[in-house]
Amino acid sequence: MNEQHKCCVKVGRGFGFYTCSKTAKYEHLGKWYCKTHHPPTVWAKREARSAEWNKEFAARQLAIKEAQAAKDEAARRAALYPELLEALRRIDEMCAAPPNFSDATMQEIARAAIARAEGEKT
Repeated sequence: MNEQHKCCVKVGRGFGFYTCSKTAKYEHLGKWYCKTHHPPTVWAKREARSAEWNKEFAARQLAIKEAQAAKDEAARRAALYPELLEALRRIDEMCAAPPNFSDATMQEIARAAIARAEGEKT
């Protein structure tokens, strides 16, 4: 006896519903389903889509964090501009003044400015 079952799923289309007309080949919890509507197949496809979306979302979040870190670093460096300019002015004044400042003093000022620019605590 070759009994063919029809899929039991109600499918929404437009403003109404109709029963899927495909031949059912899969039984699940006492009901018959076609391959498209078979619950384990539907769940597997949904999980695959969800995993792909989560992967793309994580990549977007990482890109946002990296962009924000670059923006923060640029803002930090921009905030140091007046301090670095002042250090260069002091060195310039020392070079123009009579030699009462040693090279070590200028080097100390320059190293402190470089350390601040590189993010080190002085």
